[in-house]
Amino acid sequence: IAIIIFSKRADNKKIAKLAIAPGIFNVSEPVTYGLPIVLNPILFIPYLLSWVIPFFLGQLLTEIGLIPIITNNVPWTVPPILSGLLYSGSIMGALYQAFVIVIVVILYMPFVRVANNLANKLD
Repeated sequence: IAIIIFSKRADNKKIAKLAIAPGIFNVSEPVTYGLPIVLNPILFIPYLLSWVIPFFLGQLLTEIGLIPIITNNVPWTVPPILSGLLYSGSIMGALYQAFVIVIVVILYMPFVRVANNLANKLD
């Protein structure tokens, strides 16, 4: 989502748009290896943080009682927001996942811009 919104490079936008359908079902490989994020130290930083920050924030919000404890087993391919609802049995799980999506897009914003500037200089 961040690449579609903030990237100025047509090649990156095309890869990101092609990755929307698999991304809905939590399949991130088209972007992970298509951009690539794995071999790109600039994009690897937010990629790593986009897993760590939501985990610890979710843990904190669960401990203070804002998000119910996960009580259901849901396949990993269930789309975000719906999976939050199904995992917790509460709208708070879905709202938390929507909030995390917004936070992660904001987290990626400066890194996408730096990666674009660097790629443009190399071209």
